[in-house]
Amino acid sequence: MSIRILFVDDEPLILQGLQRSLRPLRKEWNAAFAAGGEEALAVLQREPFDVVVTDMRMPGMDGAALLDAVTRRYPDTLRLVLSGQSDLESVVRSAGVAHQYLSKPCSIEALKDAVNRAVSLHHLLADSSLKQLLSRMQSIPSVPPLYIELTNCLKSKDASIEKAAAIIQKDMGMSAKVLQLANSGLFGASGRIGSAAEAVTFLGLDTIRTLLLTLHAFSEFQPGGASNFSMQSLWSHSMATGALAERIIQSMPSGAPGQGHMRMIGLLHNTGRLVLAANLPESFEQAHRLAVEKEIVPWEAEREVFGATHAEVGAY
Repeated sequence: MSIRILFVDDEPLILQGLQRSLRPLRKEWNAAFAAGGEEALAVLQREPFDVVVTDMRMPGMDGAALLDAVTRRYPDTLRLVLSGQSDLESVVRSAGVAHQYLSKPCSIEALKDAVNRAVSLHHLLADSSLKQLLSRMQSIPSVPPLYIELTNCLKSKDASIEKAAAIIQKDMGMSAKVLQLANSGLFGASGRIGSAAEAVTFLGLDTIRTLLLTLHAFSEFQPGGASNFSMQSLWSHSMATGALAERIIQSMPSGAPGQGHMRMIGLLHNTGRLVLAANLPESFEQAHRLAVEKEIVPWEAEREVFGATHAEVGAY
C-alpha cells in the first residue's frame, strides 16, 4: 500500500519542484499538495493522509499552527517540518507538534528516508489510543531535583555552558529535548549530534535559558498516579546502565561504533517506562499488578495492557 502524503507550502515554485522530484516515487507515495495551512486542513477534511510535510513560515496559518491543528484533529497522521531556519520560538513551537525536521534544501533521498523511518516507527504502536496519546506529547518530564538545579543554574550570574550541560546530560527528558532540537535541521547543524553535552554546546547558553525560562520547553515530572513507579529508581538505573555501557564499549577495540554515545543511549533506554507512568498511570499500575499476579516480566504485562512494550513506546 502506498503512503499518502500531503505537502504544504505557500511557495508555488517549491510545490512544483516537489511534484517533479517525486515522480520516481509515485508507486510508493501518493502525494497531494496544498498552498497553505487553511487549504491543507480543507484537504485533510476531505480525505485521510498518513503524513503531512509542511513549511514553517507561511502567511496566515504558519506550519506550527497547522501541525497543532493536525495533532488535535488527526492524531494518527505523522507530522514533518520541511523548512529553512526560523526564529527560536517558532522552532520550539514546532518541536512540540512535529515528529521529524528537515531543512531546505533537502534531497529527495533524505526526505524519503525521514518519511520511511517515521512511518516504520508509527507502525510499532498497534493501539490507536496509545498512538494518539503519544502523538500529542510535547516533552518527556524531567527529574524534579535536576529540573530545579538547572533552573537555579540558569538564573545565577555564574551560569556557564559547561554547568548547564553537566546537569542536562544526566536527565532523560532534557537530554531528549536538546537532542531533538539540535538535530532538527532548523538550527543548521551539519552533522548528527549524539550526546546532550554536544547538543547544549551547539545550541548555546542563551538558547537553553530561553527554552527553560521563557518558552518552557522542559517539563518537571509530577509524582502521583502510578504508586509503583519511582522516578528516582528509574533515573539511578538508567544512569548506571549508561555508565556500564560506556565502560563495555571502551573495553572493545578502538573505533567501535557509537563509542561516544553509549552513556546517552543507556540514559534513554527506559524512557518508555517514564512516558507510560507519566501519561497513563492507571494502566501502568494495572500492568504492574498483572506482572506480579501472573509472575511474568514487566514487558509481557505491558504488551497485554498497552498493546506495546515500553521499548516500542520509547522508540516512538
